[in-house]
Amino acid sequence: MKGIETILADVIWSLRAGGATERYAIDFDPNKPPGSELELSVEPLKTLHLPTLKENILRLYDLLFCAPDRADEPFDQFQLALNTLLDTGKTLDEIDTLKSSLSKSRSAAEKDAQDLTAFRNQVTHQKISCMRKEVKDLLATYTELFPVCEIFKRVDRKVSESQEMRLYKATHSTRDGIQKMIDWMDLPDFRVLQHTWQSTIVHELQNAALQTLPESYRKLKRVNTNHALVEQACSDCILVVKLLKIFMSKLSRADNEAVLQMPPDRHLALLRATSTINKDSSSLTIILDRILYGLDYRPNPAAPLARDAAQAMEVLNEYFDLQQGSHPRLDRREFQDWSTHWHKLFVIALERLHDSYEFAHPRSGET
Repeated sequence: MKGIETILADVIWSLRAGGATERYAIDFDPNKPPGSELELSVEPLKTLHLPTLKENILRLYDLLFCAPDRADEPFDQFQLALNTLLDTGKTLDEIDTLKSSLSKSRSAAEKDAQDLTAFRNQVTHQKISCMRKEVKDLLATYTELFPVCEIFKRVDRKVSESQEMRLYKATHSTRDGIQKMIDWMDLPDFRVLQHTWQSTIVHELQNAALQTLPESYRKLKRVNTNHALVEQACSDCILVVKLLKIFMSKLSRADNEAVLQMPPDRHLALLRATSTINKDSSSLTIILDRILYGLDYRPNPAAPLARDAAQAMEVLNEYFDLQQGSHPRLDRREFQDWSTHWHKLFVIALERLHDSYEFAHPRSGET
């Protein structure tokens, strides 16, 4: 029979690789009753699978690296560690099954934002993938440190201290990530959408304003002698991005009562109106690339962003106009006034951008 440390190392490796661990359960725990089948839904992920996974990760760390006083009971400790690993494997299998079921609604959601539930399933699928990667990375750390720490032997604490600290940080980082996902699953659908706006659209716009567009400008400046025109085009691109970021940040705020109280069909309309902003905002980098490389001149290259903003404003204004007579609210009026003023500034910024792009593009006179 394999040594107990080798067996545990094999199980950890199998979990990391996504392989089966049932053969170890048969060898060492044949009388354990099978777990009851759970209804395939997202609810068990929040109430059962993720809490179990978080608990097992912490228990495994305690068993393998925080129990030197039990080194004289290696087999008992081994049984506890093995059972924890097997339960972790079973939990991960159940999570993967759930993830597979979400793929069906994910495909539909990517083709068309049918409803907020389909959108939520799509985001849940993505978050499960990220969480599974964190667990895989943690198991990789176990695989690497397992032979070093010699869990069933009393070792020089100075030798293993740095390795244990590394594993401690990895374990608690994974634990915190799982807890954040549990907390996220408690959010209502629109707050999930707001979180997604913040983590994707707002984040990408911030990156474009601070990194992507300035880097494109630096490239242009090195090869283009007309620095003033190039600088104006780049500045106008950044202004458009910053204004769009302000708008999306406002929509994403948890205290934006005017938007939070909109009905689900209006939230869905906002999802659809904003669904292409990330893709369309990439056209701003293309604007500078067209100047840099002398590509074909195309008028109004930021028109898709103008359309996105107009569609979002249409959703907001239609709703707020309907509410003015029967249910007047100060927060709605204030937000409508703010968004109307913002849109005027955004339209002006787009017009400036199209003008500066035309002046800076070396082939604009050919059309």
